[in-house]
Amino acid sequence: MTDDADFRRDFESSQDHHFAASMNAACRKMMGPMVPVVTSTVKQNKQGIDCFFGDPNQGGHLKIEAKMYRGEWRGVGKTPVFLEIWSCIERKQPGWTLDPSKVTDFVIFVWKGNRRFIVVDYKNLRRWFRTNLAALLEDVRCPTKTQPQKGHHERYNAEAMMVNSAELIIHVDGEY
Repeated sequence: MTDDADFRRDFESSQDHHFAASMNAACRKMMGPMVPVVTSTVKQNKQGIDCFFGDPNQGGHLKIEAKMYRGEWRGVGKTPVFLEIWSCIERKQPGWTLDPSKVTDFVIFVWKGNRRFIVVDYKNLRRWFRTNLAALLEDVRCPTKTQPQKGHHERYNAEAMMVNSAELIIHVDGEY
């Protein structure tokens, strides 16, 4: 599916907060000028919110977790997404995909190379991933990788799983 260098590059970029400006621009383009895209605060970001569609101070908004990849979307069945199992393996801190404290409404996976994206309902994604994690861990098509991270005062390891984007489209969005 992808080699270690591609995994490292895409995993790092999917976690990279420096993509916030690009992500907000992509969201604004997707939503059009009628829906404001508001960047989250640091506290909101820790709750799984990168931005809001709609003004959070006005009510009627959606909370968005954004995952941006530097590479290109290669089509359904050919493009993996990274679902984080552990945010910090050493402290047994669950990854964003499994963390019950996240208040995200939708996750947007964006491929910056050709401006393609997938939007999935976070609660459905979390439920599907939690329910199927054991089977996915045994599936050779869904390898896990450990990626060293650098925090404010420490080094730690995160673990993510590559899952084919078709799985999300079929199993997660297919629940509507």
